[in-house]
Amino acid sequence: MDENQAYEEALRRCRNWGYDDAEGFAEVKTITGRDPWGFLDREPLPPQQAARTCHIAFIGDSFVEAAEVPVADKFHVRLEELAGRDLAHLNITTSAYGRRGTGQINQLPFYDEYARRLRPKLVVLVFVRNDIMDNHKLVAAIYHNWDPDHAPYVFAEKTVRGAIALRPLGPAWRMLSLVEKPWTTQSMRQEG
Repeated sequence: MDENQAYEEALRRCRNWGYDDAEGFAEVKTITGRDPWGFLDREPLPPQQAARTCHIAFIGDSFVEAAEVPVADKFHVRLEELAGRDLAHLNITTSAYGRRGTGQINQLPFYDEYARRLRPKLVVLVFVRNDIMDNHKLVAAIYHNWDPDHAPYVFAEKTVRGAIALRPLGPAWRMLSLVEKPWTTQSMRQEG
């Protein structure tokens, strides 16, 4: 798969998760690498190779995505390099699965669909203060201008029997904003 095909596949997968930020993806694509799964990271290790290492998977939001940082300078890559120098006997490898604007509940697919394949010895959930908001469907909906019943991310909710279940993505979330936005990234570029 060439770089353009990998990019298109990443967009398709992110749209399936509800992330539709093609403009942002295009900007980021020019400044950093992307793995075949759409994350801003290096090519993933083959699962057989990862199994022979002490593999650490980092999962998080924009702090892990680090869209503005070249892959070679990202914290998990630097950790792997330093560990290779100072703790070579541990054979540490790393990978990162991050997407801006997500909370831990929204990041479950990152582990289930991608990180799990490498059978990491350690999974580090990276979160910061604003992630609490991103885990709450109603608060996130108000902040991001989504209809809470048609969210673009996976959220947890109580069922009528009191169990916790993941609510699927709202198929029409793009058309169901809470209020009409007076601006878009594109219109701001044209004006400015």
